Amino acid sequence: MIEINLLPKELQIQGPRLALSKQLIMPAAAAVLLVCGMAAITFYQNNQIKELEGKIRIAQARAEQLQRDIDVVDGLVEIKQKITARIEAVKTLDQNRTAWVNVLEDLSTRLPEFLWLTALRETQAAAAGTPGAPASGDTTGMQAAFTPTVQVPAELEGYAYSLSGLANLIINLRKSGHFKDIDLKHAREVQLESHTAYSFALSCTLDYTGAAHGAPGVDTDGPAKLAQAAEPTGKRN
Repeated sequence: MIEINLLPKELQIQGPRLALSKQLIMPAAAAVLLVCGMAAITFYQNNQIKELEGKIRIAQARAEQLQRDIDVVDGLVEIKQKITARIEAVKTLDQNRTAWVNVLEDLSTRLPEFLWLTALRETQAAAAGTPGAPASGDTTGMQAAFTPTVQVPAELEGYAYSLSGLANLIINLRKSGHFKDIDLKHAREVQLESHTAYSFALSCTLDYTGAAHGAPGVDTDGPAKLAQAAEPTGKRN
């Protein structure tokens, strides 16, 4: 059935309408645009972060590879330094071999009976890393640096069973061209097992170019200094 409304329009019943004012449309459009902009920015930043993370992973892998290469190079450099130091030590020892042979040969002919040395070393400050530099305070065995100059301060240490033997050693060394400015540092009475001996130390100037037999000399004050330095009884600390 067809119904026709013949009433004027102003009297007709209108259906429900959704009326939106301009005050609501503008803020809603702005909010939509803001959300879309934030979504776009977030998407772009996520892509940028993923790209940077990929570059970081590549850089880390490269850094690890370079670190391995650096470790290999450092190991090779250390090996080269050790080999070079050994080569230099051998060269220096070979260059100064004759000087040491002459010094020790001359010294061996001037040792009296019942007297022996425990140390022969240079006392000048040795440069760090110098091959053959003597260890400080080490008095076991014959010691000497393998880098002799013309004249260097040196020290001899040893034991003697009598003060007369020590006096003879000083006299003999003063006749040598290799040992100069000999001075008695101390002579201390010690007990070696069941025997009484004297521990002594001499300072001198070691001349590597000195003649095997220097000018003869007489030690006039050696016995007197020994009598003053050594205690007749007991140990001296």
